Amino acid sequence: MKRFFPIGLLLAFLSCTPVYDVVIAGGGTGGTAAAIEAARDGARTLVVEETPWLGGMLTSAGVSAIDGNYRLRGGVFGEFTDSLATRYGGYEALKKANSLGAVTIALSGAPDSETAKAGRYKIVYNHADEWYRDQTLVHTNSMGTALKLAFVLLKEYEEYPYFEQAVRGFEQLEEIYGKAREAMKPEAAKFAMTYKDDVVWNVMSSGAAWEVSYSDAFCFFQEMQTVHCVPIHSGEYFHGAFETTDKDLAILLWKSVGRTRPVDERAER
Repeated sequence: MKRFFPIGLLLAFLSCTPVYDVVIAGGGTGGTAAAIEAARDGARTLVVEETPWLGGMLTSAGVSAIDGNYRLRGGVFGEFTDSLATRYGGYEALKKANSLGAVTIALSGAPDSETAKAGRYKIVYNHADEWYRDQTLVHTNSMGTALKLAFVLLKEYEEYPYFEQAVRGFEQLEEIYGKAREAMKPEAAKFAMTYKDDVVWNVMSSGAAWEVSYSDAFCFFQEMQTVHCVPIHSGEYFHGAFETTDKDLAILLWKSVGRTRPVDERAER
């Protein structure tokens, strides 16, 4: 006996199916901004996003990946930055602090940004594109600059006894980074091409290098390369990771030069 789909039910279903003027694939910062503007213009708008949140890594990871757009003051981005200033205090707050006698230090990636101009003093850091080309700038990125400022404050207010050693450490970074970068270029390219299709990577280290493994796994590989990556402490390697290791498994090992280096070398063997 043949069964027929009721035509009335089909028509009712089709009449209830929403129709959109604009369909946006991806609910990251760009997709969200596009959807807002399209909806404001009266378009029936649909955002298709595989995750349960909007805003991409800006909202999921709290990473200000758009901080280079300080000259872009209009549109949805302008509204976003203005709302941040309203909520947390913007350039006017810096100017107010200056007028009350506070010492304000502006940390900015550009000398002509509003932040740089509003502070009583300004420290300008370099971006990755600059210190990739010039190894002497490796410790003048945003994190290195902020860390040096922290050392200065510790020295002035708490008589930090290791300030001079910290300064010498920063100075040595230029040669260390330059040599390492040139020496590892061929190996890095080979590793990338060998394991580019792997769905999971592993990064392992210990001691002072452990933070690097953590940030590499979550920031560089998962966030920027969209590759699943697991940070593994060398001391924990034999508590499970060892059992899943074979000759084809991709593991990046950052060997520390401190007291935990034997732990790294044990895992390497």
